[in-house]
Formats: sequence, C-alpha cells, structure tokens
Amino acid sequence: MINTTSDAAEIRTKLGYDAKDTEHVSRNNKNKSVIVRAGFFYTNGQNATGFAAKIAAKLPEFHVVDCGQVWKSFIGGAPLKKQSHWWVELKRTEDVNPAPVA
Repeated sequence: MINTTSDAAEIRTKLGYDAKDTEHVSRNNKNKSVIVRAGFFYTNGQNATGFAAKIAAKLPEFHVVDCGQVWKSFIGGAPLKKQSHWWVELKRTEDVNPAPVA
C-alpha cells in the first residue's frame, strides 16, 4: 500500500540519512513516489544510472521508476535541489506491479 510518508522514513533509515532529512529523501505526493537525491560537484565518471543501480541494490523492495541528472551552476549554500544532483524516483514494487486479483 502506498504511504509516501512512511516509505520516505524507511528509505532514509536504510540509506543512513537522518530521520528528518528531506533534502536527500523527499516525497512526491503527485506521483505517490519517493525521490532520492545525491549532489555532486564533479561526476568522476559516475552518472544517474549508476546512482539508481546503487539505490536499487540497497532497497530491493522498491522499484526504480525513473532517474536523472540535474546540472546547475555552483551556488554556495544552496539547497540540494538547486545544485547539481542525481535523482531516483522510487515506488514500492507491489504498487508498480500489483498482484492479480483472483
């Protein structure tokens, strides 16, 4: 069952973020999903697909719906959403592929 509030909290715990860290893990109430972000200054050969694969490996009960990369000019002290970052949109696997009703 979709509950983005508890899903976001569960993801924060499993990824080692603070329980109230809404900058790295946030809810998308429109799509009933959770967004995980990681900032970067240099990519060092990494990309959004690799970040999504790492997140998927740590959270097997969630399905990666989409992922991407946002490029922004550096602004010191800006929140993560306004800096360069990778993002991954997640939903619970059973919400993406519900079990057939018999």
